[in-house]
Amino acid sequence: MNDYAKRALAATFAVVIAAACTSQPQTGGSAEPSRQPSEAPSVAPSVAPSVAPSPATAPSPAASPPSTAGWAPFTSDRYGYTLSYPPTSTGMPGSTVPAPTEVQPANRDWSLENDGEMFTTIETAERTFKATDLFVMGPDGDQIAVTVFAAPIPAGSSEDEWIAAYNKASNRTPACTEKIEWQPLTVDGVAGRLDACEDAQAFVVRNGRVYVFNVWQPNHEALLEAFLSTMKFTK
Repeated sequence: MNDYAKRALAATFAVVIAAACTSQPQTGGSAEPSRQPSEAPSVAPSVAPSVAPSPATAPSPAASPPSTAGWAPFTSDRYGYTLSYPPTSTGMPGSTVPAPTEVQPANRDWSLENDGEMFTTIETAERTFKATDLFVMGPDGDQIAVTVFAAPIPAGSSEDEWIAAYNKASNRTPACTEKIEWQPLTVDGVAGRLDACEDAQAFVVRNGRVYVFNVWQPNHEALLEAFLSTMKFTK
């Protein structure tokens, strides 16, 4: 995503997570308790760089997925799955210092029409995150986030067409969309694919819905794969 999008995302984390600590989610998920309001992050995470990353920058060597032993359970009744998340530290670079993971279940359904333009403004980012299951890990000022949501694929539209529309609407950088180098993956026995460019994202289609998984920090596809290795569909 572009530099402005990253800045909007960083600001959103501080706002949304603070709100998550003081409000009760409507429906659609359950998780371990989050921090108390007084402990809400005061510093926006480092997901927003001061300058836009250069497409020519060589990627970091691929890391191995961290161990999921001791991860805490999460259930999404809204999107129909369970998974586990690191309750205190991901064990990955940039998030090795123990800090309670913040969890905000989605409180409404995500849709391409209402939420596709995720990072046009800070306001659209804030609105969109309310429709995702959001996990924010790491100490204040050095955080990594993972989001999960599912949306129906319209009749007559293919998975490729939906993903292309999603990438365009969400302002994903052209360097990541002109030629996507897909990596195959499997989530709970269902075939999917991973796009590891910059902030990695994965897509799995099941029962007419596309499940979208994002990790909001470059070169952290291994962390996203660890999340996916714990996932089970429930409906």
